[in-house]
Amino acid sequence: MDDLRKAYQTSVIIHNAIVASLFIYIILAELIRRQLAPFEGLVSDFDVPLLRYVLFAWAVFQFILIRKIRGVLLKKASLENREDIIIKLSRASIITSALAEVPAIFGFILFILGGLRNDFYVLLALSSVYLIVFFPKFQNWEKWARKDWQDADRRML
Repeated sequence: MDDLRKAYQTSVIIHNAIVASLFIYIILAELIRRQLAPFEGLVSDFDVPLLRYVLFAWAVFQFILIRKIRGVLLKKASLENREDIIIKLSRASIITSALAEVPAIFGFILFILGGLRNDFYVLLALSSVYLIVFFPKFQNWEKWARKDWQDADRRML
């Protein structure tokens, strides 16, 4: 269980670093907006409305994508030992956290290209919700690992 707890703590640290990156995006956006006031984006002849719809649709779809990818990452293999199970849980948690950040990145892109400050904050809020929903929970890790460890122990017998 100590190995599981250590892996979990590492995943939480990485998750929190991704949360901290959202604040970095806010600081960067506000610095750019204030330094280059009035900031209307770097690209004037690009089709920002089309990109905006595509990125918003993708950001909403991201929730479904995260759930599907987590399912694939946590799929049980026939011969897994305890170490493999811990690695699988860590990998799924870190990838999930990274994917939850994607809408904020999309918002920052829209802000930089088109100066769409409100869109940036909406997509940043969506990322925040995803990061809250998909926060790694130790009781889930422990439950999942115990079940897999029992299955692995049965296979060894």
